[in-house]
Amino acid sequence: MRVFILTIAMLLSLVARVPAQEAVMPQLERYLASDSCSWDALARQSFADKALTASEAADAQRALVERRREELRAERAGEMQALEIVLGEFRMPFFFKTFGDKPAEGRSLFISLHGGGGAPKRVNDRQWNNQQRLYEPAEGVYVAPRAPTDTWNLWHEGHIMPLFDRLIEDMVLFEGVDPNRVYLIYPDKGHWMDGQDASALPWMANFARDPLAGKIVWRKDGHPQPRFYWLGADPDSWTGGELVTAEREGQTIHLAGFETIPPGLMIYANDEMLDLNQPVSLEWNQVTRTVQPRRTIATIHRSLTQRFDPRCVFSSEIPCRLPLSE
Repeated sequence: MRVFILTIAMLLSLVARVPAQEAVMPQLERYLASDSCSWDALARQSFADKALTASEAADAQRALVERRREELRAERAGEMQALEIVLGEFRMPFFFKTFGDKPAEGRSLFISLHGGGGAPKRVNDRQWNNQQRLYEPAEGVYVAPRAPTDTWNLWHEGHIMPLFDRLIEDMVLFEGVDPNRVYLIYPDKGHWMDGQDASALPWMANFARDPLAGKIVWRKDGHPQPRFYWLGADPDSWTGGELVTAEREGQTIHLAGFETIPPGLMIYANDEMLDLNQPVSLEWNQVTRTVQPRRTIATIHRSLTQRFDPRCVFSSEIPCRLPLSE
């Protein structure tokens, strides 16, 4: 009996010497406050892949959104002053003007594309100058970008989407735009009805994006992107034309529209769209796979690195791997 009691006492003594694991948020806060803090290196820190609770994920998201906002504003102040975005060899000048009072949730953004194409630069410049004064929304930021080229397909080339992504981010960062209220105006048949087409703007403003829509239909064609709402994929591995349909029903996500799961297909999730404390089921072709999601700082970081969109940040990634079964 004495030996047994001594053994228990020794075990308790050893357990007492094991240091308690530090919570994730103090580590993140300490790193963000340090001189060595780097956005690019943040996801490689030891704490970044540790599982978070729902409240920790919400706190981490707030901290990372603010840090990312500060860094991007510092990086991009020059291009806002110059009114020109430069990505690689392509330059996209832009004009913008603000109208009305700013709503509590943020301003609307109207991106108005000029016509032309397949014409000399002076012709397309004239089209752009005309576009700058074409519409005046009651509320919002009105932006008229100048196409980077003078080709016939001005707005349908591979460099356009990255430039538009950056333009929208800049307007969110500097002009307080609500990313759920972004509208594209493209009069491909010209300005019509003696300006009465301007009535389309208040009609458009009645609609807003739902970033966590219950059903997503994604056709990867033309110039594929790595993410669409809460779906992601490797754009380089898709040959084009693939269709993915994903629909949420409670804790189950139904996948359809393809014969084999596209490479790199990913479900991004947060606590607004799913209960991440509970298992999530992926169903495809009458086969179901059940997984337990994990929230991590690394995932929040990747979400904000892909796109600065504070209304559409994810804390969990669920790969759609083959075979779709445990």
